[in-house]
Amino acid sequence: MRERSRTTFVITNNHFGGKAVVNALQLLYLLTGRRVPVPELLRHHYPELEAIARTPAQMPALFPQPPK
Repeated sequence: MRERSRTTFVITNNHFGGKAVVNALQLLYLLTGRRVPVPELLRHHYPELEAIARTPAQMPALFPQPPK
């Protein structure tokens, strides 16, 4: 596509399930070929993100600490 056009637009569908962030992480991985940071909460709800996650999953904490 790059050879045939100067600009490429990507349109995504954010359905009622609200997977916009999940889809954005997947698209980022597809475009860069690099694993992406995936928040633990998303990993829990969408296990398919493990395949593109930058770091291994962590054990859930009773009182999670915000990132520093």
